[in-house]
Order: sequence, then structure tokens, then C-alpha cells
Amino acid sequence: MPNLFADIALFIWVPAALVFYRLFRPVTAATVTILGAMVLLPANFSVDPPGLPPIDRHVVGGMGALIGYLLVVPRRARHKMTARWPIVLVGALVLCAFVTVSTNTDALRYGDRSLPALSDYDAVGLVFNRLLTIGIPFLLGARLVRTFDDVLSVLRVIVTFGLIYVPLVLWEARMSPQLHSTLYGYFPHDFYQHLRGGGYRPVVFTASGLECALFLATATIAAIGLYQAKVRVLNMHPIVPAVALVVALAVSMSLAPLLYGLLVPALMLWTRPTTQARLAWFIAFVILSYPLLRSQELFPTKLFVDAAESISHDRAYSLEFRFRNEDALLQKARERFIFGWGSWGRNQIYDPTTGTDASVADGYWIIEMGRFGLTGFLSFFGLLLLPLILAARALRAVPAGRTRQVVVALLLLVLVRAIDLIPNGFLAPTTMFLAGALLQVTTRVPATRRPRAEPRAVPARGPISAVR
Repeated sequence: MPNLFADIALFIWVPAALVFYRLFRPVTAATVTILGAMVLLPANFSVDPPGLPPIDRHVVGGMGALIGYLLVVPRRARHKMTARWPIVLVGALVLCAFVTVSTNTDALRYGDRSLPALSDYDAVGLVFNRLLTIGIPFLLGARLVRTFDDVLSVLRVIVTFGLIYVPLVLWEARMSPQLHSTLYGYFPHDFYQHLRGGGYRPVVFTASGLECALFLATATIAAIGLYQAKVRVLNMHPIVPAVALVVALAVSMSLAPLLYGLLVPALMLWTRPTTQARLAWFIAFVILSYPLLRSQELFPTKLFVDAAESISHDRAYSLEFRFRNEDALLQKARERFIFGWGSWGRNQIYDPTTGTDASVADGYWIIEMGRFGLTGFLSFFGLLLLPLILAARALRAVPAGRTRQVVVALLLLVLVRAIDLIPNGFLAPTTMFLAGALLQVTTRVPATRRPRAEPRAVPARGPISAVR
């Protein structure tokens, strides 16, 4: 049972965001507000203020970042976006929510289970949630991240939070995941799923051990980006945070995040940025095409299951179970293919006699397809991946050296988070903030210049430019 401090933590986050904006540069404050909400506030918990939709950690993160931006950042420091298509896609997210509700005004009954018809109140709640967790973080990232120093600030915040997690992860790996329960009064997931190999999967203040490990993988990639740029974090040599984060990631006992945290840094260190960009471009197109590939049985699911079998029978069974559920849920999504089934679990599959839930929706892509249809899927993943695709295409025009390496680090962070939305459902406003930050790379970039040893701030209104 959540304690009083869980409620207090959510309610004080917006005032805390105003303090962050007073203490730090706007880009740092926004990153601290959005990412800090994910890694510090109570997970899988929400409050229901009168007359408002449910408010959870992701909502207060987006809300705090927006209010701080509007109240503290002076108008002269609010940069306009040169691209207009993000506004169109954010508008599509909003419009899709209204249309989805209007096409789901029928109640559903499965045995003893009854799912209500959607109402105007549901439309407002969906729009409220999608704006504050998807649209607003993206637009803030696009408006605030303008220079090389801005990108470095974002990476520093990610690595700093990762370093805060390192001792907590090591402690929980030895003592069991109990920090969340101690501070907030409840465990956010199934505790028994965090017993593995005679040890424990750390959770700290995230929703599960898998989300915790994914965050550590993200911080590891950011640390390698700072290492390549020769930028110190908390006055430490840049290799120190990277090593500490890899150690914490290894003890988290989550295979996919461990692969992200090892393979992506290896790619960054031993291949050219242009090669990394081409790979990211290809994977982004695969993600956008994933529903089509799955519906036409063109995605090599058996190959992935066989690869998992070579590692562990349990992992192979888990992956095959996910694929089977995706097939069933995709079949259900086809019944309302364009705008989906909406909220209240209407996108799930239920036993027609008993009404029990007969499906598990793990991946965010199938959740988006089921709830908002193809329109919702394309508007969300288009907003997430188009900056990545455009940045990969424009990378040759970005000044070579540390500038290009740091931009690629940001690009790969977005890519890893996007890849993970296929098997898992850990959507975080931080992901959309990072995608918005990539927008500047897709606009005008200056001619290549030879960088010096240390970065220097560039004019606030300029694009990402060379380190001079």
C-alpha cells in the first residue's frame, strides 16, 4: 500500500522543477525534471485529483518541465523550431485520441466482465496524458537543445543520475530490491520475478528490474559519448563513470539491456560515426515497418527464438510467448485497424465465457496499435524516429570530430530506446525529449571545421556547430 510520502513526492515535483530552472541552464533543468521523475518518483502509482485525469511520475515530469519553461525561461531564450512536421504529428496524436473515443462508444462484455463505452472525459484524459508524456517533452527537447554544449548538458545529466544509481543497484543486488518499498511503502512489480540465479535483480525506484537495467544501459551509452568527447563528469575522468555503469549493468541480470550497454558502446568506439548512422537509419525503418512485417509473417521470429534457445530455454520460452501474444493482439487490433480500441483495456483479449484476460501486451508497439490503431502507431513512432532518420542522413554535414561523435551518441540513445519499445512497454518522456533534441541536426548545419581540444559555447540561436 503506497504511503503518504508517495503522494507528497508527486505533488512536490512541479515546485521542485521551478527550483531546477532557477538553479540550472534551461536545457539542464528540463532534463533533470523529466529524467528525475522517472528514476526518483514512485513507479506504477498515480493520484486522481478531482476533475483531472490520473497523474503519475511521467505526467508530473512533463508538467513540471513545461511549467518551468513557461514561467522561468525568458522569451528571448525560447527558440523556435524551423521544422513544422513535428507540430503536425503532435496534432495527429491529439486528434487520434478524440477520433478513437468517438469510434468506441459501444460497451463490451465478455462473460462477467464489462468494459465501458468511451466518453468525452476519456478523450480529455487521453489527450492530457499523451501531450504531457509524448508531445510536450519532444517539443521542449527541440526548443532547448541548440548547441554542442546543450547536447553535452543532456548527456551529463543522464550519466549523473546513472552514477547516483550505481551504489543503490549494487546494494540491492546483494540485499534484495527493497528501496522502493522502504521509501514509498509498496513494491511496484512482482517481487518473485526479481529472484534470478540465486541473486536479485535491482529495481531501485523504477517500475521493474528490466526498466532499471535499461536506464543503466542508456547511461552507459551516454558515458561513452562523453568519453569520446573527453568531457569530465563530476570532475572524474570520463572512463570512470563508464566502467562504474557497466559494472552496475552487469549485476542487474537483464540480458537485453546488457547487450545494449556492451554492443552499442563497442559500435561507438570501433566504427565510424557514418557507419553507425547508416545502421541506425536501417533499424529505424525496420521499426516503422514492424507491424507490416509481423502481419505478413516476414519478421524472422523463429531466428530470434532459436538464438535465445542457445542462451537459455527460459529466455526462448519467454520470447516465443511474447511473439504468440503479439500475433493474437495484432489480430484483435485489425478489427479496429485505423483508430484502435481506446483505453480501459479494450484492446486486450478476454475469454468470452469467463471474461478473464487471455493476453499479455508487453511491447509498446502492440499497445499503441491496439489502443490507437495504425494512426496512433505512425504518429507516435514517426515523431520518435523521423528525427533519427533525418539526423542520420544529415550527419556528414555535422563537423567531424567530437561534435559528430556526441551527436551520434544522442542518436544511438534514441535508437536503443526505440528498439526496446518493440519487446517492452517502457515509454518514458525522456525518450521523446531526446528525440526532440535530435531535430537541430536535421536543419541547417555549418561547414566542417577543425575542432580544438576543449568545447566552447556557441551563440544560443545557432544550430549545432563545430567545437572551436
